[in-house]
Amino acid sequence: MTLGFWPAVLMGLAGAGHCLGMCGSLAGAFSLTVAPNRRLVTLLMYNLGRLASYGLAGALVGGLGAYVSAIGTPLLLAFRLLAALLLVLMALYLLRWHLGLMRLEALGQHLWRRLKPLAGDLLPLKNPWQALPLGLLWGWLPCGLVYSALSWALVSGSALDGGLSMLAFGLGTLPVMLATGLAATKLKQLLQHPGFKGLAAFILLAMAVNLLFVTWRQWMPA
Repeated sequence: MTLGFWPAVLMGLAGAGHCLGMCGSLAGAFSLTVAPNRRLVTLLMYNLGRLASYGLAGALVGGLGAYVSAIGTPLLLAFRLLAALLLVLMALYLLRWHLGLMRLEALGQHLWRRLKPLAGDLLPLKNPWQALPLGLLWGWLPCGLVYSALSWALVSGSALDGGLSMLAFGLGTLPVMLATGLAATKLKQLLQHPGFKGLAAFILLAMAVNLLFVTWRQWMPA
């Protein structure tokens, strides 16, 4: 059960505000340490690394979900319910009705404490190519929105679909990350507009309901 390309992109776009808080300041800061004619290349390298980490994480959890499905364990039901729950929590976060999704960020702190010093060693950037490994490391920064997207990769059905869904999610975050580094304020304002976030939240809730319905049809006795 793959999330689909455009819904995954929408998830990334809808989380633009949170991305600004988590990664935007870094992108804006280090892009200023390189010459203006290299700024775009630096941002692209950083985000290429970040998306690569998302794709790898999606492939890993997608493969895990496929294995669980193949051996026929009821754990797959729990995975699907988790994915639906996190999607609802993400929609509530976008509407600012409930911010519990952000509490999930504590789950990745242990790994991040090991990676953060490595990322720090790459700063300040001496050339745009150093932004690629920086992005690879920064892609593992604990993030509730990323974990929500990963839950869908978990039930995607394969490592390939899981990786692709996370790459699509990463592409959705790309416009705001580039806009931050290049000071494109109008795009940032559009992606953070309450109307856009409300529409995205509605679509995400509809996707959660659809996942629950499909799961109910498959697991409930006739």
